[in-house]
Formats: sequence, C-alpha cells, structure tokens
Amino acid sequence: MRWITDMNDTLKILLVEDDDGDYFFTKSVLEEAYGDKCSIDWKNNIGSALQATQDEHYDVFLFSLNVGAENGIDLTRQVQSQGSETPVVLLTGTGGAGVEAEARQAGASEFLAKQHLSAPLIERTIRYAVEQKKDEQALRRLAHYDPLTGLANRTLFNLRLSEGIATAKRLRESIALLVLDLDHFKKVNDTFGHPVGDKLLQAVAARVSDCVRETDTVARLGGDEFAVIATHLGRRDNAAVVANKVIRGVARVSQVDDQVLSTSASVGIAFFPEDAYDVDDLLKRADLALYQAKDAGRGVYRFYDSDLDKKTRAVSRLQAQMFKSIQKKHFVLHYQPIVETETSKLVGVEALVRWEHPGQGLVGPRTFIPIAESSGLIIVLGEWILKQACRQLKEYQDSGLEHLSVSVNISAVQFNHEKLFEHVAAAIDQSGILPSQLELEITESTLMSTATQVNETLQKLSELGVKLCVDDFGTGYSSLAYLKRFPLNRLKIDRSFIQEVLRNQDDAAITRAIITMAKALRLEVVAEGVETDQQFAFLRNHGCETVQGFFVSRPMPGEKLLQWHQRYCASHDPAGAD
Repeated sequence: MRWITDMNDTLKILLVEDDDGDYFFTKSVLEEAYGDKCSIDWKNNIGSALQATQDEHYDVFLFSLNVGAENGIDLTRQVQSQGSETPVVLLTGTGGAGVEAEARQAGASEFLAKQHLSAPLIERTIRYAVEQKKDEQALRRLAHYDPLTGLANRTLFNLRLSEGIATAKRLRESIALLVLDLDHFKKVNDTFGHPVGDKLLQAVAARVSDCVRETDTVARLGGDEFAVIATHLGRRDNAAVVANKVIRGVARVSQVDDQVLSTSASVGIAFFPEDAYDVDDLLKRADLALYQAKDAGRGVYRFYDSDLDKKTRAVSRLQAQMFKSIQKKHFVLHYQPIVETETSKLVGVEALVRWEHPGQGLVGPRTFIPIAESSGLIIVLGEWILKQACRQLKEYQDSGLEHLSVSVNISAVQFNHEKLFEHVAAAIDQSGILPSQLELEITESTLMSTATQVNETLQKLSELGVKLCVDDFGTGYSSLAYLKRFPLNRLKIDRSFIQEVLRNQDDAAITRAIITMAKALRLEVVAEGVETDQQFAFLRNHGCETVQGFFVSRPMPGEKLLQWHQRYCASHDPAGAD
C-alpha cells in the first residue's frame, strides 16, 4: 500500500464502476474535492480491477457495490485475501444494514450512497478511511513488533516459526532456530543506566539483522534475548556460519553516548525436525543449547545435544525432590569437630548439611548444593541450616560445652540475598547463643564479587558480633588488600594444600606463608582436611591455631557429638603435646 503522509499529497484512487454515468459523476465530485491533487484509475470490470490492485499501489479503493453481474463485496474479499492494506470505500445505490454488515466483514472501511455524493462528504469519508487504516496498521505493528528495536516480538516470532515449520514439513526441509543473549548485559544497565542499555540493544538488533538474509526472521524475545529463524539453510553447518557471523557482529565495540561499550553474545542452535517438531519444544531445545554455550565460557555457540536435555531433566527432577525434602525435613546437619593444636581442646564444630534422600540414602552437598543455588532453594535451605546449627550449639552449651562455637558455610547466592542479615540475626536471637559463637564461612570468590556491597554486608555482620572466616583460602584471589579492608576474623587453609604439605615443597611454603600473613594481619588460622598426626604436627609447629579433618574426627550426626567428646577427652592429654 502507498500511504500518503499528508492529505495535501496527490491522492491515487482506483475507481471500479461499470456504469459510465456513475463513473463521470463520481469523477467530477472527486475533482471538485481534490482538484489536481487527485489521480484516478478507472476500471469497469472485476478482472481488470484485480489486475490493477496487483500492478499498482493506491491510497484508496472506491468500489461500486454492483459491477455488472459481480459484486463489490466479493472484490473486497479478494483484495483482502491478497494481503492488501489499502482502505476500501463501497459506493452503494441501494442496500441496508445487512449489506453493510456483510461488507464490513469482508474488509470494507466505509460506505457512500451514490445519490448523496458531494465533495465535502467524499473528502471526509476518504480521509476517515485512510486514517482508520493507518491506526489499524499501527495497532498491528504494536501487536507484532518490539517498540524499542523494531524487530519482530515474541507474538510475531511464534507466528513466523509456526509458518516456517509448516512450510518445512511440506518441502521436507530443515529450519534452524538460533537463540542468543548478551553476556553480562545486566552490568551495563546497573553501571550506566537503562537508557544506555536500551541504545546498546538497538545497536545489537541492527547488527544481528545485518548478519542474516532478508528471508530470515530476527526477533527480540524480551530483555537482552534475541532469536533468528533461518529457513532453507541446506546443510547443518550453514547454521554455524550464521552463528559465527552474529557473534562477531555483536562483539564489535559500541559507542553509546559518551560510553565505549564492548559486549559478547552466546548462541544456542536447534533444528526442526531433527531436535523438535513444534514451536515450544524447538525453543526449549535452543534455550538448552544456549545454556550450554554460556557454561562453555560465553561468546560461543552450541548445538542442542540430547544428552544435555537428559541431564537437564535429571536436574529438574532432583530440584523437585529437594523442594519436597525441605518441606518434609529430610535434610540433616552433621558436625565436624574443630580442635586447638596446642591443647587438643575441642573449641568448635562446623555444621555440614546432608540430604537423607528417600531413595538414595545420605547424599553429600557436592550433589545438591549447586542445584539449590541455581534454583534459589539455597535461601530456604540456608535459613534452616543457620537456625538448626544455632539451636544445636545451644544444646551442646547447655550440656556443658559452654565455650563451643559453630561454623556455617554461606553460599554466594545467600550472601548476596537481601535477607541474609535478617536470617542470621533471627537464628541467633531464637537460639539464645551469643553472636560471637557463630562463625560464617565465605569463599574468596564471593568476597571479591562486588567489593562495595560485600563490605557493607560484612560490616553489618561484624557489628552484630558474628565471626567471619574466609573459606578455602589460597584457591582464589588471595588479595592482601581485601584482607586488610574487610572485617575478617579467620582464614581457613584449603585441604588441597594440607594433603601434600609433607611431600610438596610448594604446598608447604604456601601453608607457612598463609599462617605468617594471617598473624601479621591479626587473623586466626584453621586448617581443614588434616588426616594424619604428621600433618597435625606440621601445622602446630608452624603456628596454625586450630584444625579439623579425619585425624580428629569425621563429621557426625548432632546427637553423637557429646559421646564422641567424652571418648576424645579420655584419649587425649589436656595439655596435648602430641
């Protein structure tokens, strides 16, 4: 359709009328209304009119209701079925509400009675019909296109993919669906604001569109997620060529306002019919491939792999089982003793979560903690661990172990959760222990994630009186500057150094250096993974204050610790030289 941008532009009209007298009368009225701003093509039969609608572009169709033995309503239906967006005004001699309803259902915009034609009336009617069509087109665009990027939105994407699958079935061809999103896009919004993020999305949309053919569909599915529907690709390898072009195109540096931004995209690829047979499943498969691309390091593409799907389904089942187990209290805490090296005295315990799985027995944290973190279940589970560990400590203290403390691991997801401080304070308050008797273990990578936010959280916890320990120290950043900045109390030497401390000079040197550095910073040191008396002696001789590991005891259910402590005291000299 040729949209006129102003009613003062020349109006191009197709007039379909089989009566010469009616034609000349209508033409004179149009010329009176528009003067030389009107161009009229006249056709006196349906066949030539249909051909004209295909060969030329018009601003408005004026169809007589009766064209010989044929009907202007049928002509309206035919031009609509061809996808025409041009408004139709029917010129009627007779008729009524029934005719009008049928005509509107066929797609006509307006009606004019020939006996009432006048220049003002025809001008108003045509103006209304044209503006109405513009409004309809604008509404359809809003319904099918993303207003920020101008790309197809999810609704149009689903329609195009459905149509593509239907065509591919008929032609026995494949369709490649590429799903991509920007790596770490949230940081752009958080750092520079949403206006800059929006402009980056617009630049990315243009680049992705430049990387594909005109016959392909590029859509924005939401946020920073885009999709490409690539049809008639031929060989499977051609999808990889498209993915590489998109990745390279997106990776170009962008100048947005005064900011120079660099970004990358990860791409997941799935095929119809090889990987899925309908829209929903094909999109799921492409999303799974996208997750795999992100796990592979980002800025790469991956094809859907059915083995990955099986793994994902297994994780989903485990996640559902975890949720039920949390509700049914199938999680328990085991406690590993922590003793002083100089006195062999029990001074603390580390609370370690275990899952009493109904079908698999006791499951260790390496299996379920990553799933709990990725699903968000770690927040609920972590809150329970804090409360249960503090309650158990209070029971130990009431049984005579007054100076015992408890250590609890805090995951990165928990640490960054807005209610961590509230959960910690509630666990202390409800159990009745002193804040100083609870120690939270946090990994180096968590401490280094967002320094400002981390410091604020640590300061609040420290002001509450909670002790703070860096877990697995030596395996991450080991930044002396951050150790000085944060309100820490203790470093835990990772078991990987302790295992070879007697045989590997590098591990021994690292262990001694950590102890020396900690003392210089007035931090205590605990070593984990101590399995032999020789390791214990090495750590004691070099000034490591406390240790834990199988040499002292394996983790045990809470109710067994008191009995273990009695046996331990009976077999160890309180002065404990060895």
